[in-house]
Amino acid sequence: MKKRGFALALAAIIGAAVITGCGGGSGSNQPTQETAPEAQNETKVEEEKEEATEEVEEEVAEPLDLTGNWAQKEKEGSDSFQAGYIEDGIIELFWIMDGGDTHMLYWSGSYVAPTSTEDEYTWESVNDKIKTDSALMASTQDSKTFKYKNGELSYDVSIMGESGTITLVKSENDYTNFAPAGGSSGEAQDGQQIELADSGYSVVSNDGYVSVYYAVKIHNPNEEYAIEFPKIQITARSEDGKILKTDEQVLNSIAANDTIVYGSRVSYEGEEADSVEISVSNGKDDYMHQSGSGVVRQDQLTVSNISENIGEYERTYTGEVTNNSTEDLSTVAIMVIYKNGDEMVGGDGTYVDDLNSGSTKPFEISEYSDLEYDSFEVYALQW
Repeated sequence: MKKRGFALALAAIIGAAVITGCGGGSGSNQPTQETAPEAQNETKVEEEKEEATEEVEEEVAEPLDLTGNWAQKEKEGSDSFQAGYIEDGIIELFWIMDGGDTHMLYWSGSYVAPTSTEDEYTWESVNDKIKTDSALMASTQDSKTFKYKNGELSYDVSIMGESGTITLVKSENDYTNFAPAGGSSGEAQDGQQIELADSGYSVVSNDGYVSVYYAVKIHNPNEEYAIEFPKIQITARSEDGKILKTDEQVLNSIAANDTIVYGSRVSYEGEEADSVEISVSNGKDDYMHQSGSGVVRQDQLTVSNISENIGEYERTYTGEVTNNSTEDLSTVAIMVIYKNGDEMVGGDGTYVDDLNSGSTKPFEISEYSDLEYDSFEVYALQW
């Protein structure tokens, strides 16, 4: 099996500077007992400077640094070798073939930086399965041990029934542009579930038909991951607990560390609901790295020129939506959120198609219900 090695440039050792002082001169008419204290003080000051200098030099010694580009020892530039990089808390390695024309992800995982200046280091890298699950030649291990010693980084590789150790050394070539796109979704080792920050609903009945209007505020607590296909579960129950209607609304996505507002309605025929339960969740394979995902924050879609138009049988809400993101969006949902005081009591909406980056389009939401509210807000959401 191929072997790889890492050559790491070690930090230079800072030598201690020695500062020497000199005493007072001779030939003075003053008695020696009067000049001696000055010489003693001068010597003491110089000694203190020397000690301080040594202490500062000891403090500036920095921990071992493994960041940078790495390539397989004595194989870089051949028809087939491994290479990659370490930066920003991650290590990514690639199979490189055809003299560099083809590359495929082998490992994407965590990098835990050394905290000492020692020339030997080991860490356990946790597999970033969001990236590796969709890579044909990537390792399926949950974690991998990386060992650094004497300028070389080594790790075990098993593929197609063969096992061996790869050794890498530092490289002057840049492999960071081989980084896989962040658009694929998968399981995140440290992924957190989305949270229901707020919700509200109203039940409206008319001639045996029931509409449950609801609104939710959902928070994505993940700093690094966007969430694909977040789900809203709506369950309407009778007074005795019987389920009258249940429905699941799947949204497009929520950006990393974003909080979104969404509203809609669920309709059914039959008994009026006494209570409505609202919950949110996301699947274990629905995490995406925000970078490269194409997921837009809700505040990047702004609404303006909003009007409420009340007729005898119909209310409409009109306005304009602007896409302030860098993404061209095929569909955007526009929601009116009804409120009583500070409480959300429902929502409804419409859609706008082909909202390209920087563009603005008009919208109109039509409503026919007798829903009671004292104010409203309008939001847009990537769909």
